[in-house]
Amino acid sequence: MSATGKRLSAIEQFRSLPEVKPALELYGGRIIQKMSPKLPHSVIQGELYTTLNLFSRPKKIGRSFIELRCEIGGNSFVFDIAFFRQDRLPVEDESDDRADVTDAPDLVVEILSPGQTVGELKKKIRAAIRRGVKIGWLVTKPRKQVWILRSDYKPKVFSLGDVLSGEDILPGFVLPVAEIFGWSAGD
Repeated sequence: MSATGKRLSAIEQFRSLPEVKPALELYGGRIIQKMSPKLPHSVIQGELYTTLNLFSRPKKIGRSFIELRCEIGGNSFVFDIAFFRQDRLPVEDESDDRADVTDAPDLVVEILSPGQTVGELKKKIRAAIRRGVKIGWLVTKPRKQVWILRSDYKPKVFSLGDVLSGEDILPGFVLPVAEIFGWSAGD
């Protein structure tokens, strides 16, 4: 309850919480703390972020961001990677360095960490898709699979012999699934 007596919405109550590490998220009516990433997660996240930007930035297709808070549809997500097409890039507000992005990314990536389940992360990605995200990738290192989720079809599972495409979000982008799982900290 605020000082004016007006009831706060769930997102307003969530905003009043202090920032913690790992970050808190709000979706499905629940506050969930992200898992602290381990080395394999960080390697995949960094390499995938770099690969997406090396492809998209020179062509002015868009840009990816790591751990960007996106407040969409009364929820607050912190995606491992969020990609925005060039015409939808978030604009920095110089007057408020605490402002969250309020547009849905075009593509989000979540990387399974120890202590998480594929089901939990699929639920998170589906919640984001219902609020405007076009495509979600779920990278599962233990299974060496990438799940592709969209609103217009059932999830697809890509394995080591398959190749991911950027579809209509990143036209011309291709990435062998085996390459994702070949990245290691020692490279």
